Amino acid sequence: MWVTQSMDTYPQGNHCRGYVVGFFTPEGTWRDAPLPPESLRLNPENVAEDASDPDFCYLYAKDDAVRYVNYLNGGAAL
Repeated sequence: MWVTQSMDTYPQGNHCRGYVVGFFTPEGTWRDAPLPPESLRLNPENVAEDASDPDFCYLYAKDDAVRYVNYLNGGAAL
């Protein structure tokens, strides 16, 4: 099942940089969802950043993340 969770990149822990979309494997590791189809018009906020970093995750606005999870789980991207 696809899920979203906030991505906190600040040491204070009080600011959410964005929301990631993906799933947890049976081993407990996180896997990012692929980029959404252009027709959904859900663009990650950090698409211009270097995706080759092993800790990189695409970040979405909260509403976009919820819409994308709904789409990935078989619903409509409202």
